[in-house]
Parts: sequence; C-alpha cells; structure tokens
Amino acid sequence: MPTIKFEELLVDQPAFKNPGLLTANNCIPYARGYKPLPTIETFTDAITDRARGLFAARSTTDTIKVVAGDVGKLYMLDGATWDDVSKSGGYSLGSSDAWQFTIFGNNIIASTITENLQKFEIGTDTLFSDLATLKAKYVTVIGEFLVTAYNENQPQRVRWSALNDPTDFTVSQTTQSDFQDIVGDHGAIQGIVGGEYGIVFTEKAIHRMQYVGTPFIFQFDKVQAGFGAFVPGGITNYGRISYYLSEDGFYAFDGNKSIPIGSNKVNKFFFNDLSTTSSYIDRISATVDPSNDIVVWAYPSTNSTGELDKLIIYNYVLDRWSTADVDIQVLGFTKSASFTLEQIAAIDPNLDEIEISFDSIFWTGQQFQLAAFTSDKKTGVFTGTAGTATFVTGENNIEGDRRAVVRSVTPLIDGGTLTTKIGYRDKQGAAINFTSAVSPSDNGTCYFRQPGKYLRQQVDVVGNFDQAFGLELDVATEGKR
Repeated sequence: MPTIKFEELLVDQPAFKNPGLLTANNCIPYARGYKPLPTIETFTDAITDRARGLFAARSTTDTIKVVAGDVGKLYMLDGATWDDVSKSGGYSLGSSDAWQFTIFGNNIIASTITENLQKFEIGTDTLFSDLATLKAKYVTVIGEFLVTAYNENQPQRVRWSALNDPTDFTVSQTTQSDFQDIVGDHGAIQGIVGGEYGIVFTEKAIHRMQYVGTPFIFQFDKVQAGFGAFVPGGITNYGRISYYLSEDGFYAFDGNKSIPIGSNKVNKFFFNDLSTTSSYIDRISATVDPSNDIVVWAYPSTNSTGELDKLIIYNYVLDRWSTADVDIQVLGFTKSASFTLEQIAAIDPNLDEIEISFDSIFWTGQQFQLAAFTSDKKTGVFTGTAGTATFVTGENNIEGDRRAVVRSVTPLIDGGTLTTKIGYRDKQGAAINFTSAVSPSDNGTCYFRQPGKYLRQQVDVVGNFDQAFGLELDVATEGKR
C-alpha cells in the first residue's frame, strides 16, 4: 500500500508525475506536511471607508499603538474601537493611494503622496499633525534618519531628514539632510525598506542606500538591473531579507542579490489567477508572520470585485508555498492590544459566542499577530476555526500501461472532518473526472472501486486539524484496454 506524502505545492509543473501537490489551499506549509490556516475573527468596530494601511508600533517606553488609515482619516485602536485621530480637516487620498507607516523614536509617522508627512507622538499627542511640509508615497527609517521616497512630482527622488531630527528636511551639510534623484530608465520608485542600510525598489531595478557621512551622506549603488518591484504593496521584509513581487514572479532579496522563490512552483499560477483590473492590482498587500515563518501576499483574483480574495503564502524556512481564500482589504502585522472585560463585551455582549478563548494571550497584548481589515472594514486576526483545507496530489499511472483500480484511500491527517475524491482519466489531454466525495469509515479509510490509467487524489478537511501528512493508497491492476 503506497504512501503519498503531501509534498510542496508545485502547481506550475505538469500534473503527470508531479512530485508535489497541485493544490494546497487554506493551509500553511509545515514540517512534514501542512497545518490549518485559521479563519479571521474580527474584534473591532468598522472604520469609515476601505482600509488603506494597518500598522503596529512600540514606543521607547514599551507602549504599543495600532494605527490605520482610509481615504479621509487616520485611526488609533483603543481596545475594540477605532478612534479618529486625524488632523483637523482630515485627508483626501487619491483612488489608488495608500498610507505607509513607520516609527521614529516615539513618533508614529504616516505618509501618502497627497498629504504632508503626519506624526503622532506616543504619550503626548491626541491627534496626528503635520510633521513637515513634504509629501511622499513611502517612508522608513535608515539608521538615525527619517527617509522618504517618491516625493511629490519627483517619482525617482529619495529625501531624508536631518540626523536624528525627523522634523527637519532643509538641505544642509551640517544637519546632513539632503536628497538624491535616482535617475535612469528603471522607472518610478515602488518602495523603500529601512534598517542599517536602505533598499530602494524601482520598477526595473534595485538600489542599496548606504550611509557614508558628509559630503555625500548616502551612497547609492545599483545592485540589480533589469527587473524590480511589480507593485508597491507587494514589498515586505523581515530582518535582512526583503520579499517582493516582480513582473515575472516572487523573489527574496538579501541586500546584494535576488533569489527566485516562486519559479517553477507558483509564479505562473499566480499571474493566471491575478485580476486584470489595474485598480484592483494596486491593492495587493504583503506582510510577514514570523510566528509561522511565512510571508503572505493578499491579492485580487480573477473572481474579485475589488477586495483581496486570495492569499499566496510562502514558508521561508521550508521554501514551500500554499494558498488560501479570504475576503479582505489590507494585511497588517499587528500586535494585539489588552482588553478589559467591558471592552470584550463591546465586541459581543454574548461572551459565550466569542470564539477566541479568554485564556488566549491575544487579550493580554503579548503577541504579534497576522491581522487584516475584512471587507466589512473591521480588523481581525487569524484565530477562528479553520475553514476547508484542500489537497490535490500529482497524477500518476500507478500500474504503468495498465489501468488501475483504486480500492481505498486512507488520509494521514490528524483531526478535522475528512472526505476524499479520486480524479481519473485514461489518456493525457482528456478531461479530468472526479468521483463523489467519500467519507472515511470507522477505521479511517475511504473505500472506492474506481478504475483509471491516470489517477490523482483530493482530500478536503473541514475544521481544525493538527497536521496533514499525506495518504495511503490501495490499488489493484485491472488490465490492459
């Protein structure tokens, strides 16, 4: 009885003799298999309009604040309530504009191309206000400088503040505030990543930005030419590694070179599944969930009406992929706030109906968690009961040139409610037919009597399970036809 392991997702490779999976949906790559992806449980009230950004910041005094923005407002989370903390008069973003956030000391900085840089000093301010008379799409911190990129009417400009003074952008050799235009045919800046050095992504190149002191302040080196970032929202980073979506697929950039991570695995699938509506594509959102060792991109599929309805998930430790179905507006890497019993009751007065256990550290604010704004403009975390995970194996002619008869399939999955289907056909190029779903008997085995020359297996798992390892297959030879 052969055992078929649930290996990595290789949806871009032909089904026949595929050594991996054709589908691994609503799950997370895990050691020796997959684990479930919990559904999103919302825990806040709704903001006014479609979410354009979500960010969590920790101050120098260990105070945690969570902020968000939409087309006209900036918000700060107070338990389960999004408080409007916009400057007087609010904001007016363009249809495709987004908010970007960073923290400099105790100042949360927000940027968008239609508004002056905004700041909120934790522990002091009650509303955001203008930090400087400067508009920029992107903002980050490099060393002791606040750095902006894609300034108003300057799509190839990087401009930075005075040393350790994020309010001063007056060009000066004394304060070291200055700017650099990265001119060339590499297109507009698509994003910037900070840290000890900066990484500037353009449409067709990547530049490294290294502090060298006066008179130049920063040195800019083109470390990659020919391709860059496809969309701004497709860039994220963790530690020294930046992950991004290029026009031909997914990459990891280590500061010196890009490493393809989706080639011959998921790139072709992704672009075939991606919506062709440009205004939807601009909403792609990416973040990192270190607790699960994954990078997550949310994107609009060909079925989307504007929301981000799919996730593509990369485990950077295992170098493996999966997908998921969602209905969200933006991803964020947030830290849960602490709640009083009264604030919990504000979420749902019927405390028995709240699915997040009161023993969970979610309520105490002691863990960073993957978060998202859902289509109802509320914020949630991935703590709900798992949905339906689906695994489809590659196709094999198990008995060579003979037709085989599948007699049984035993899923090697601990937990959940399982069903199994057999996909079958007698020649390559023919349509795939699937049997009806069969539930396991008391011994955990699903019984069939399905003939076919080319066979694949599908297992659906509803609800929580510990780990999906694979399946055992019992086949017999039917004979030549």
